[in-house]
Amino acid sequence: MSDQTRIIMDELKILDFFHELKKEQSPVLLWTKVSEGPERKLFYCHVQHSNLVDHEIGFLNHDKSSPFSDFCLDKADIFVYSDSDSMLLKTTIKRFNSDLIIVDFPKKINIVAEAMKLNIHKTIEALDTGIKKQRKQTQTKVGQKDEFGIEIELPEDQIKYQNLRASPRGKADDGQVAKTHVKKSTKLIETCNNQVFDISRGGISLLSHKPHEFEVEDEVVVLTINDEEPPFSLEGDVVSIKRIDLNEVIFLVGIKFHE
Repeated sequence: MSDQTRIIMDELKILDFFHELKKEQSPVLLWTKVSEGPERKLFYCHVQHSNLVDHEIGFLNHDKSSPFSDFCLDKADIFVYSDSDSMLLKTTIKRFNSDLIIVDFPKKINIVAEAMKLNIHKTIEALDTGIKKQRKQTQTKVGQKDEFGIEIELPEDQIKYQNLRASPRGKADDGQVAKTHVKKSTKLIETCNNQVFDISRGGISLLSHKPHEFEVEDEVVVLTINDEEPPFSLEGDVVSIKRIDLNEVIFLVGIKFHE
């Protein structure tokens, strides 16, 4: 993270930036004043489209219980933030319906410095009390390991996981289960069944309720997802294991596919 904010004003570079967000299905946060009063509303979204022909960017809403049409105002200012790459911009709402909001293509985007990013997180916490509570629960555990010796996720990343839970970044349907072969460093091969958290071209994330069911550098082959074989080979290595809930024994296992 840079200690200085970078400003990008080149339209083509900005367009490339949003094309990448769409490609990766990265979670994006939007907040704007609500239609009835000075309060602001936070929305969890991802990029639906971006182009310079119509000079606009479209975002899809993840939360069906908070439709854009219940809160937003035409021509109102709106902030857009991507935690994964520290991007912040301010623009104007063009139009919206329940699930889709269209904003004016920004004149610039900011890749924010660390100090500014912390202020943004405070804004997000104020708009979502669940995130604030989660950060408070985790604060005393920063940089520590749990009782099983597994790393506890940092507060900044806890916010990211909160966003990912609401994002369609290849996010699995509820109850989707992957059956895998796991080759351990001891050369043993185990068969595991785990809920799929999300999946992308580069890898898959699984949820595990068993400490040390997976270890970093384990080799993993995805045999089936919901009892169906994948259309092509899905093999990779475990690259991260994080405890993501202090109240429940649950771990997020990150697996990177072989290129």
